[in-house]
Amino acid sequence: MRVRRSSLVKGAVGIAACFVLASCGSPLAEVDGSPNADQILQETVTRPVDIGGGALGSTDTNLDVNNPLIAVVADRYMDAYPLPPGVSKSDAFAPVIATFPIPEGGGLNHATDEQPRWAQYFDGFGYRALDVPEPELTNTALAISELDLSGMVALSAANAWYRYWMDANAQQRKKAQSSLDSIATWPDLAYRLGCQDTLSCPGQIIELAAIAQAAKDGNAQPMRRWLDQF
Repeated sequence: MRVRRSSLVKGAVGIAACFVLASCGSPLAEVDGSPNADQILQETVTRPVDIGGGALGSTDTNLDVNNPLIAVVADRYMDAYPLPPGVSKSDAFAPVIATFPIPEGGGLNHATDEQPRWAQYFDGFGYRALDVPEPELTNTALAISELDLSGMVALSAANAWYRYWMDANAQQRKKAQSSLDSIATWPDLAYRLGCQDTLSCPGQIIELAAIAQAAKDGNAQPMRRWLDQF
């Protein structure tokens, strides 16, 4: 599955400029004798991952988290990711949709108080104050980079495919395999998980490649362990 990039970046950056800085069947049984999640990850930790193309988001553009237009930019990123059959945008991207825009004077807790496990989607986010000196950061407007936002959208899309696969039958799982294989190559997701370039990716992006291979072998344990975080 290729992420659709045509005209997305131009549209998102254009909108961002307005507020910059201001299932059916039984699941396939796991294969007898399959290695467990820890064994799989240990065996694949050095496998190279080819991160494809350029990222949808940009680290050069900051988005005001309180401005309603951040939801418009997020929606454009969401449209770049094909979703599993029968999965709606509102379900797949619920953590993003429920969070942004953040109410004035509020924080991420307005979403995570009701869904504590959503906090994992924001781990490591680089929030910045909007042109406010360091001593005056309290209760000021905050911003995130476009790449933080696009990475969160990509993470939500990946988890939507994983949840679909967990509940799918054998035929559905087979059809979804190409999508699972592509997830580790998504540049925005690679950034979200800490990749600085195509040569220095950490264990988490390797883990996604391992999840896809395990799924092909009928082993759901690595995918289940990943989803347990969310």
